[in-house]
Amino acid sequence: MLIDKAWAFDPGSSAYDISFYNPNYLLVGNDTRRINNRPFSPLFDALEADEHELDNNEARFQLSFKFRVWTTDERRRWVWVAYSQMSQWQVYKDKSSRPFRETNFMPELRVSFGPDISFGGFDWRVLNLGYSHQSNGRSDPISRGWGRIIASIGIERCNFALVLRPGSASTKASPTTTTPISRTITATATA
Repeated sequence: MLIDKAWAFDPGSSAYDISFYNPNYLLVGNDTRRINNRPFSPLFDALEADEHELDNNEARFQLSFKFRVWTTDERRRWVWVAYSQMSQWQVYKDKSSRPFRETNFMPELRVSFGPDISFGGFDWRVLNLGYSHQSNGRSDPISRGWGRIIASIGIERCNFALVLRPGSASTKASPTTTTPISRTITATATA
């Protein structure tokens, strides 16, 4: 029961479970040849400052966890709060103060249900509905953020689990975002 373990369905589990959520990682060397300086242009224009050249080599890390804030006694209905933060750090830039080039914050709220229904040899283990908001935490003119309504369905069979997570943007992205976020479908399989 892979999904049961990931979402702490066991009635003997703590009512207020905290665990990792999205991948947590540290990349000490992230090399990119396509750094986008454009989002910072309005800031440099407003300050009447020269644009800084960003280094192609940087560190990148993400921290993410989820916390169950409410559940029923049989652990089949829950409310979760999640938080993820991803940062890109210009740690190797020796001509400046080694700034964070970008930091994105993503809090989420989810309501979950464990239907425990079998069909076609698969067990439907979880249905999640929620809202997430991602933002760079900055004010105008370089503010960027979006909100998204999330639904995910998890099924499993023996040692195979599949989670489908379609999503849809619920709010418009900021004007500095060049590509609007509209719809996504993510599938994760674990064996």
